[in-house]
Formats: sequence, structure tokens, C-alpha cells
Amino acid sequence: MPRCDNARPGARHRARRFPRPTRWAAWSACGASLLGLAACGSTGQSGMGQTGAGQAGAGQAGAAGGTPDGPNVHVRSMVVGGVTYRYAVYTPPGYSGAERWPAILFLHGRGESATNGTTPLLVGLPAQVLRNPEDWPVVLIVPNKPDMESQWEDHAPAVLAMLDEAERNWSIDPERVVLSGLSQGGHGCWTINAQAPGRFAALAPVCGYALRPVARPGQPRHWPFEESSALIDGMLKGAMGVPVWMFHGEADSVVPPEQTVRMAELFRARGGEVRVTLYPGVDHNSWDRAYAEPELREWMLKARRRRD
Repeated sequence: MPRCDNARPGARHRARRFPRPTRWAAWSACGASLLGLAACGSTGQSGMGQTGAGQAGAGQAGAAGGTPDGPNVHVRSMVVGGVTYRYAVYTPPGYSGAERWPAILFLHGRGESATNGTTPLLVGLPAQVLRNPEDWPVVLIVPNKPDMESQWEDHAPAVLAMLDEAERNWSIDPERVVLSGLSQGGHGCWTINAQAPGRFAALAPVCGYALRPVARPGQPRHWPFEESSALIDGMLKGAMGVPVWMFHGEADSVVPPEQTVRMAELFRARGGEVRVTLYPGVDHNSWDRAYAEPELREWMLKARRRRD
């Protein structure tokens, strides 16, 4: 059973010691395509070739598949800062522009970095939604970060531009947009939210971390955590007033679970509303467990942006 810390502001949480990471695990190996859209290898780099028309100017976008009014997956392209990005928008069964729908902006992990716009659909929340569409009456926006080593904050203008465009083209309730992500995307939940404070109704980082990992030749990656860091301070300030639910496997050999525990402790100490679920014996892939939690699904679907 997971250890769930249903934390309230001011509640105490006992820190634990966790093992250091020893290697990056390959987590998105798959041998079949999903809905005929893409296939991926262990690195998340393979799959369909680039789709969609190239664009000439920043902020321009074009459809690469599907139409904005059907219960389907629609891949679109956008150029921001001279870089071509692709992202997918999923609309649920029964979708209609006659009503506003809740939405989830999902940030994928390092291994799903690609340029086709479809590789991230195979892992984490998108895979859960596509397997169980009737359980997820939500519009899903899935940006595709083009390279592995950059972090989501390096692409913040593009991510927010994709969300802006999705809100223009699909019937999304801007008061009910949740931000979630796994691993590198879990880190991105904090950093993207910090660049758009007040925009999201809730945050759900899975196996994330606080600061960029440091690569050392011949050694495992180092995961810094500096409580006095201006970056961490900005992340925490940006999330004040936003409910946060964090997940991590206690046996994670890639990102140390203490990254989640310590971030939650700092946020709680400032009066933030945070909940933590830790999975005993689970390695880096805690996302399959997290996104299968019925309570998390209901929590995200009910979330509304707070107006203080």
C-alpha cells in the first residue's frame, strides 16, 4: 500500500533517508503503436517521422492531423523562437464545443523527448487516458519537448503558447486547467507554474525534482537541493494558493525520493497545501501507479482555479 501524507499547512512530516540514484533507467520501451499514431523505443526517440506543415514565423501553428471538433487525437505544429514544436490535443468521447471542459496540461519525461508530437502519448497520463477514455472526460494538451537534455523551463514560452492556442481552438474552461508531469515533467510542473502563477487550478508532479541535475564524468548524476536557492523560492512562491499532490516511488534509482519529500516540506512550511504519496518498493516508474489512482483522477477533474 502507498504511504499517503495527506498534508495540511503546518502539519509535520518526518524526513527519511533515501538511496542516491545509480543510473538512468529506460522506461518507455514499447513494441507496438498506440492508436496508429507512434511507436517508441527505450529512449523515447523513435516513432513516426515529423508530421505537420512547417511554419514560417514565431507563434504560427498548423494542424497536423484530426480536426478541432472530434473525439480524437490532434497533432499540431507551432514555431516559437525559431524552433518548431509539435503537441497533441486529445478530446474525450462526447466532446462538444457547446460546453466548457476541464483540461490537463501534461509534461512528459526525458525519455519521451522527440519532434513528432506523438511519442509522449505512450507513457504516463496520456497512455492512461487513451486506455480508459470513459474515465477521463477531459481535454489533454501534451507538448513535445524536442531534446532530452534541456529542461521544461527552457521551453516555457512555447509550452504556454501551446496552451493558449489550445484554449482558443478547443472548448476549454480556463478555470479548470491542471498541470501534471512525470520525472523531467514533474520538475517542469514547478518551473512552468512559476512562470505563469495563478494560471493553473492544481499541480500533480510525479517523481520530479527541484533543480537541474548535474552531470559528472564517470559518475552518477548529482541531484542538488539548495533550500536557499532563488529558483526554489520562485517555484514555491508561484505555487502558493494552488493545491499540490506529489507522487514518488520510495525505491526510485533515478530521481531520489527525497527530492519530492524535501520540496513538500518546504512548501508546507510556507503554508502551502500539499499532499504526498510514496510507493514502497517502486522504482522510477511511479507514474503508472499514480495515474491509475481513482482519487487523483477525481481530484484533478474537480480542481478549480482559486480567486483570492
